[in-house]
Amino acid sequence: MPTATLLNARCSTCRKVFKNSKGLARHKQYIQRYNQRHQELDELPDNIIAEFKQILLAEIHKKLPLNFRSMGKKIVSIPCPEICLDSPSQDTSVIEEIDPLEKLLQLSKKKIRQPRFLRGEILIEWKKKVFKEINGNIYRAGYLHINFYISQSQLIKM
Repeated sequence: MPTATLLNARCSTCRKVFKNSKGLARHKQYIQRYNQRHQELDELPDNIIAEFKQILLAEIHKKLPLNFRSMGKKIVSIPCPEICLDSPSQDTSVIEEIDPLEKLLQLSKKKIRQPRFLRGEILIEWKKKVFKEINGNIYRAGYLHINFYISQSQLIKM
């Protein structure tokens, strides 16, 4: 006997819509796992957070020059300690900016499969990498991965 699933489930934190309750449950597990504060980390002053944001913007501008023409999914990786990302003075916020015309277009056309990332959505992940050398030295580093889409603007002549 099939179990009843909730269609078009919505997350109360980020307002993202899922096809069924399984997708929503998986999403809530990720949110709970990644949005926990670590007690052993110190608080950062606001000036360090502002300086880190400026460094982050400069690194993204360096990786994507002005004459960058290719479109699609882009990933920028930046070495980053975990303490810069977890600050009690910062609230967890989800930034989502979707064009209403793009949303209307997505609703009107028939989709075969759902894309992993939507245009206008930015996914920021912090991952640990381990490097091993032949002589036995082990290096651990944290990297900030930023996934986003670049789309070409279209000029309409009237």
